[in-house]
Amino acid sequence: MSSAPSAAFTFTGAAGSLLKLSTTAAASVIATVDDLSGVKTVGWSVIATDETDVVATRNATIVSSGTLGSICTLTAATAGTGGRLKCLVNSGLVDEAYAIAKFHVPHAGGHEVLTTNEVMESNATFGWAEPVNEAIRSASAAAVKVAHWQKDTDDAMAATLTAEVPIFEAATGQTITLTAIKWTSSATITADNTDNITITIRRRDGAGGAAVTVVAYTMNVASGAPVLNIPKSLGTLANTTLTVGNILTLEVTKGGVGRVLFAGTLSVFHTVA
Repeated sequence: MSSAPSAAFTFTGAAGSLLKLSTTAAASVIATVDDLSGVKTVGWSVIATDETDVVATRNATIVSSGTLGSICTLTAATAGTGGRLKCLVNSGLVDEAYAIAKFHVPHAGGHEVLTTNEVMESNATFGWAEPVNEAIRSASAAAVKVAHWQKDTDDAMAATLTAEVPIFEAATGQTITLTAIKWTSSATITADNTDNITITIRRRDGAGGAAVTVVAYTMNVASGAPVLNIPKSLGTLANTTLTVGNILTLEVTKGGVGRVLFAGTLSVFHTVA
């Protein structure tokens, strides 16, 4: 007694039969029926896409070739899209069978998008949970966030100082890593080796312990000074890890007769893991 026909197929470039294919934008997606034993007819169709693509558009790109049309070639869409391809064999016959597998084009961040009503096509064990959880973990761990501290007014005079003030607190139960600190000034400041401004950012434990310097930026000729509305990096950072309760402080001192520090914004770029 012969075995029932199978509609199982394999994407060229995939790891195995009915395993999903990760491809590139506008690439040719090729699928081939694994075994034609008992197969009399073969039909192909894209049965679902993500929300940005259209099923009819993908189906319009399908070209069948090979014995009984057992090879399907279609064109993938743009980055951040996906679809599910169905192979139907022996349509309308008593031994009709079908199989479905997923293809997708990762978005710019490298993640896999989901298709309408998919269940287990992304992962045979965990289904759609795998790409969703991967995106969640990646966003939580790697996304660069930014916090701002605003200086609302210009210094009253060139010699005006700003005593150390808290500007940022690590209030989560996670680890914060500082990646950059920038100052954006509301007016251009002249760099000078004698009469200048120093902005010092320190990390404190929030419990009365000693401070450590994260960065000290002096607006001299070598380091440069802020230009109107152009963010200026304060320089290379040290002591960049903050845990819950740690704070950052800011202090402004002046060299020589000083210079006016105009109103501006301090931006603290960081990741949370």
